[in-house]
Amino acid sequence: MKIRRLFRFTEETVLYAFGAVLLFLAFAVGGTVLGIVLVPFAVLGAVGLFLLARRIGRDGRAPTSRP
Repeated sequence: MKIRRLFRFTEETVLYAFGAVLLFLAFAVGGTVLGIVLVPFAVLGAVGLFLLARRIGRDGRAPTSRP
């Protein structure tokens, strides 16, 4: 396995893991008053992480802004 492919796999895995933890925490706080405010933002953040991980896994590079 090439070293670049290993790092890409690791980045993708870490992003999926962060997204899963974020979703778990969002559902854990979902029943509280604070959860009413935080859950939509946490779910949107997790979806964003999943989409970024999928793009890194497919394209092999993260999207960057171009000046």
